[in-house]
Amino acid sequence: MILKNDMKSEFFKDISAIQLFGKSKNIDLDNIDKLVANSEKTARALVPFEQAEILEVLPIGLKSDNYQKTLLVAVKKGNTQNVTQILQFCTNCKIKTFEIDEKLIKIAIFKAYKQESDYLTKSIDRLSLIEEPKPNTLSKAILDTNKGEIGDFLEALIEYAIANNVSDIHITPLLNGSYIRVRKNGEILEHEKVVGSTTAHTQLVNRVKVLAGIPNIKLSEPIDGKFEAGSKAIKVEVRVSILPSLHGENIVLRLHTSVNERSLNELGLSQNYIEEILKMLNLPEGLFIFAGPTGSGKTTALYALIAELQKRSLIINTIEDPVERKLEGLVQTELNKEQDLTYAKCLKAVLRQDPDAIIVGELRDEQSASLILQAAITGHLVATSVHARSVLDVFKRFENFGIKAIDLLQATRTISAFKLLPKLCQKCKVIDLHTSSIAGYEIYKSVGCSECDYSFTNGLVLIAETLIIPNNYQVKGENINQEQLSKIGEYIS
Repeated sequence: MILKNDMKSEFFKDISAIQLFGKSKNIDLDNIDKLVANSEKTARALVPFEQAEILEVLPIGLKSDNYQKTLLVAVKKGNTQNVTQILQFCTNCKIKTFEIDEKLIKIAIFKAYKQESDYLTKSIDRLSLIEEPKPNTLSKAILDTNKGEIGDFLEALIEYAIANNVSDIHITPLLNGSYIRVRKNGEILEHEKVVGSTTAHTQLVNRVKVLAGIPNIKLSEPIDGKFEAGSKAIKVEVRVSILPSLHGENIVLRLHTSVNERSLNELGLSQNYIEEILKMLNLPEGLFIFAGPTGSGKTTALYALIAELQKRSLIINTIEDPVERKLEGLVQTELNKEQDLTYAKCLKAVLRQDPDAIIVGELRDEQSASLILQAAITGHLVATSVHARSVLDVFKRFENFGIKAIDLLQATRTISAFKLLPKLCQKCKVIDLHTSSIAGYEIYKSVGCSECDYSFTNGLVLIAETLIIPNNYQVKGENINQEQLSKIGEYIS
């Protein structure tokens, strides 16, 4: 459909590696993806998704030998004896199993089955059966918000997107239907044909509004909302943005999954920098800033920092728009425009709540910037994010908020600027001999394969620029000029 061809791996490929993955106690996305990549479609065809989910098994490969078929299956730890006889009866195959972690198997089952486009393609085909209303009549179908074909298509599309690590889904209205695009690894991928009809698109908009709890009254205004989707293995919060356009309402769905949670050690930062951050989290006050464009990992880093703060038995308050992940043991406040609950108003209230640490989702205005600095120099650990392209650009952003560079330096412990870049597909990358011979070291290029859908890249890699400000760092005078600011660049790594 949109993203990739079905995997065609050899039977028992990297089985020793898969067995090693199963010994991991932590959920590791790379391990899940490799496990899913080794799962054959022919093997999964013997065990329907619903049964695989109940039994907590993932078919890996199918082999025929002397008129006897052998099915290799990944099984939840401690469950081999319970499912072997059931699978033998249902598949009429000899069963060979290996055990892996329960959380790993649940996520792998979902991704292996839902990444296939078969069900989604069937759902798209059924949309064509929805008839257009006669001229000058209001069809009941347009107002219909029951699940039906529209609900099945939306569910299939979202599950397909989750299984293929898509971050955003764009559903754009056209004269004769919907134009479907998705964003994966920062790149836009599109479906080659127009989907459904204008009536189907209107129903789709209505269905999204119902799920997100959005009143279907004002059709001429931008509307936001959210709802939950996914399965027991992968819970996803779907952020909804609906915008009126020339041919109807445009839908953008942003997927936020709990699987993407990372610790500080898993962010891709240098070990020295992580050690410095951990030391500074033991101090009573200071500001930690994460910068970068949208989708660069700023919020993920903030939550990684929260996880470390929770280990220190501190009173933690967060102010977010919206709350990204619901956590226990801390106070999370969500902004509300209708109730005039802004960052500045929340910050003033939080400072009266006797917190040890304050997390501000995003810095947006002068008043919030001033309050954050005040908190960071009066006995609070404060962390926030800001849209800036580099560490030095952070100083310019704060100047726009009315904060002098010298004041920012006095309050700040660390500044990190993130950027995510596409990563070469690990399966099909090869050494570029010509370029390597010129450069004097190995340089790789990708040739394209089914695993990366011949896009040459698969996944993202973090590029980080970091600044650590020592406790004894001092600047003479009341202001910092451009020359002094540029010298700060010597401390950036």
